[in-house]
Amino acid sequence: MEQELLDRHRLVLAARAEIRKTIKLENIFEKVTKNTPEKWQAIRDMYKILGDSGYTAYPVDWTLVFTPIESMAWGEIRYNGLPFYPQYPIGKYFADFADPAKKIVIECDGSEFHSKEKDAPRDRYMASEGWDCNRILTNPWEKIGDYVFFFFF
Repeated sequence: MEQELLDRHRLVLAARAEIRKTIKLENIFEKVTKNTPEKWQAIRDMYKILGDSGYTAYPVDWTLVFTPIESMAWGEIRYNGLPFYPQYPIGKYFADFADPAKKIVIECDGSEFHSKEKDAPRDRYMASEGWDCNRILTNPWEKIGDYVFFFFF
């Protein structure tokens, strides 16, 4: 009888913790989709809370955050079923897309947002942390699916 009560108590505590986690994540998801300074910390918090628990990136409407090129890449990543996480934090930087298991980064670079000189420190940092950083240099109207698939395999 005592063991049964202890087991029920543990289940209640676990359920309460899960509810608190869910409420916190809902607040974080809301911040992620707004273009405010808090967005980047909210993304870090989201990945920290979710950890490696089989998180899927779909609860967030990432299209509200993405540039047009990132949006096209995300469509290709989802279409091909590739395990990349969007806006993945690596140190003080955010990778457009990252596979933390294989340490592969995909950066989608339109000329209006990126340059070799500007991105060099970030690339060096990611490489020093063991990440393979791959850049897709493309115009918004080009099809990028082949690039995304190529970097994964």
